[in-house]
Amino acid sequence: EQTAQDEGHQLALAGRQGMEPLPLEVRAHAVVEALLFVRRREVLGDRDAARVAYVFGDLPAEGPLIVEGAISVYGAAQGQPASVSVAERLSTLFRQRRPHDYVAVLSFLPRTEPLDQLLQELRNRIGERLSCATMLGIGPRYLHSTGQLYKGGPDDGVFLLLTGDDPVDLPIPGASWTFSILKQAQALGDLQALQQRGRRLLRLHLRGPLDGAVPQLRQVVDDALAAALAKGAGARL
Repeated sequence: EQTAQDEGHQLALAGRQGMEPLPLEVRAHAVVEALLFVRRREVLGDRDAARVAYVFGDLPAEGPLIVEGAISVYGAAQGQPASVSVAERLSTLFRQRRPHDYVAVLSFLPRTEPLDQLLQELRNRIGERLSCATMLGIGPRYLHSTGQLYKGGPDDGVFLLLTGDDPVDLPIPGASWTFSILKQAQALGDLQALQQRGRRLLRLHLRGPLDGAVPQLRQVVDDALAAALAKGAGARL
């Protein structure tokens, strides 16, 4: 009899516990997870669709807006004259930054120690000169982390996408394209997804040997920052 009473008490207690609402923090976490899952599916859908379209030749080839030395420019406003230099186009991008916006450098360049040092240098220089927050994304891996924020989050970022000719390429076993083509497809897919969401961005493609393009890229960024500061894109509180 005592055992039956204990079991009944346990059942009643379990029933009361089952009626209790979940703690607020648990419910809030579940809602955020659900929203992020939906947004992540939307972002991944755009990116993967663009990637597949490029690989199979369905993505329209976009010609450069300007070629200057070892740098080709893509993704800028089409209204600018062809005579506008690479530095001036990048300066225009920096001047589009609003108060409290960040600048993200998104790189699909090969991973080498000199290039990694250059990217950190450029990021630090942009942050110091413009007095703004900066982010550095290494593609394609950032697509699965902060890349979701860039496309699915608020429009408070300015993006500089860097691509380049790969000095070494390898075929993908069982596929008709190479690793370099796949990486470029991922970069173009992300570019297209950002453009579809109206993000402020510019793509610079480094042509030929990267050793020769690096000094020009460093100079372009310096000139663009100087021009942006001269036209009122300095520190903003």
